Formats: sequence, structure tokens, C-alpha cells
Amino acid sequence: MSILIGAFTDRAYAMAPGMGPNAVVAYSLVAGQGLTFPEAMGIIFLEGLCITVFVLTGFREAIFKAIPLQLKKAIVIGIGLFIHFIGLVDDGLVAVGEGTPLALGNFVGVPVLVTIFGLVVIIMMMMTRRMRGAVGLGILSSTVVAVILNYAYGKTSFPAGVAVWPGSIVATPDFSLVGQLDFGAFAKLGSAAAVLWICSLMLSDFFDTMGTLVGVGSGGGGVSPASCRPTPPHRRSSSSGS
Repeated sequence: MSILIGAFTDRAYAMAPGMGPNAVVAYSLVAGQGLTFPEAMGIIFLEGLCITVFVLTGFREAIFKAIPLQLKKAIVIGIGLFIHFIGLVDDGLVAVGEGTPLALGNFVGVPVLVTIFGLVVIIMMMMTRRMRGAVGLGILSSTVVAVILNYAYGKTSFPAGVAVWPGSIVATPDFSLVGQLDFGAFAKLGSAAAVLWICSLMLSDFFDTMGTLVGVGSGGGGVSPASCRPTPPHRRSSSSGS
């Protein structure tokens, strides 16, 4: 899909699977509702099919234009904070509190050091140097530092398989799971409950995609910040030339 977008449109977007519903599939549908993974993926397939219908009929674009700009920006901020919070928890800067939902971490260990190093590098490149690709360069430099420190401490600083040199750069993809889905959720959960799950996941993906489009598109020049609508190609060309 990324190749098709680059070949047939003028939008510089990379298409990738939505990772948002991962926790819902694992903890709610499988562990909570007792579905198998193929049955849970059947729910995901149906909600994706509904969104595809909305796209083809123009219904999703109509909803996108009807939502106020302030709410679109709020969705962008919410997604950013959510991703940032995951990183803070994984790196040990934030932990589960005793008697409180959250507490500060111990700020001890190699992961915390690498996290602080990466944040400082990104902030310096963005705030003082105004460098393009500061986030990507910060991630790359942090990865290099993490791998060096992990080997220096006998590969005990990170979980197994993290911050290590891969055994092979290229591997054959595993396509055995392609098409492994069924629709047994309607029998296990009941039709009404299954439909509600489809609708809830569809709304989550719907607004998640909207927020990502506005945030990435505004930063990359593909979406006008004033209206959050696609900027015509000739306007982008003239503005970049001037």
C-alpha cells in the first residue's frame, strides 16, 4: 500500500497495520471474553471492512470535515501522549504506584540512561539546531548507545532480544497466519455483543487514523493546519519554492 500511494498519488504517507487494538485483542477479546486469536481477528477483519465501506462511500470524509478543528488537534495530542506514556513505562521513568495509579520510577539502570540520552539529543537537535529528522536521528543514536551498553554489561541490561545485533539482516517472512480468522465470536459472545465490539473497535480505529492523519499531514505539508484538508499540489509547490 505504501508503494501504491507513492506511485499513484502525491501524498508522502507510509501505510502500516494499526497497532492500537493489540491490547484489546489480547486482554479483552482473548483473555477476557475467551475468544481464540482467529476469532478475535475475525472481529478486527469485520471492523476494518466497515471502515473500507465508509471510505468508498465518502462517509468517512464527510465525518472528518464535520468534526471541529480543535477536536482534531485534541485527538493528535491524545495519541502523542499515549505513545509517549508507553515509552515512559517501558523505560522505567514511570511505574505503578503504591496506593496511587502512577509513581516516578527509580531512575536507575541502563534503559533509563538511554532514554534520557535520547530525549536530550532530540531536544537539542530540534530546539537549538532546528534539524530535520531530529526524532529519527535521536532514535538511531539511542539505539547505538543501547546496543553498546547492553554488550558492555553482558547483554543483561535489556530483555532478551532487545538492544542486540540481529542474527541475520534479512529473513523470509512467515505467511502461515495469513487468512487465519473465523467468525465464531458471534456464537460465543452473541450477535449483539459481537456487533458492539465491532463498532467500538471501528470507532477507535476511525479516530486514531484521523488524529494521525492530521498530526503527520500538518507537519509534512500534506494537510493544511487551518482547515485540516488536503493542500492542493500547486499550492505546496509554490509555497516550498518561495
